Amino acid sequence: MDDYSRIIVGVDGSSESAKALEYACATAARSGAEVVAVTTWTEPPVALDPPFGSVPWGASSPMAEATSKLVDPLVAEVQDRYPDVKIQRQVGSGNPSQALIEASKNADLVVVGSRGHGGFAGMLLGSVSQHVVGHSACAVTVVR
Repeated sequence: MDDYSRIIVGVDGSSESAKALEYACATAARSGAEVVAVTTWTEPPVALDPPFGSVPWGASSPMAEATSKLVDPLVAEVQDRYPDVKIQRQVGSGNPSQALIEASKNADLVVVGSRGHGGFAGMLLGSVSQHVVGHSACAVTVVR
């Protein structure tokens, strides 16, 4: 049995990330680990609401809300199948590779899908999974 206490998983709403979350929770159920589902978004270069070109200080981003709506049902569905696994959410803006690599510094395992929303057909590894494999501070599992 693997001796994991903290498993990081990249979740972007894609079917590949759903498989990664499922794998992370199944592994956590066997090892007693907690799971941290990491989701990021990138702010558009122009604000979505007037005045265009700026987002008022302290305003919540429409992207944060949209991202949560995309992945919350996926996390809830997997949580129903693994009720004894503690799943934390980490949602923020930024580069997904960097967020996962940073989170790997305090983890025993990082789980990513082989491709996310940006994958090109036929690629074995997406750019995020490839970057995480090369730079993670802990073990990485890529789920297909």
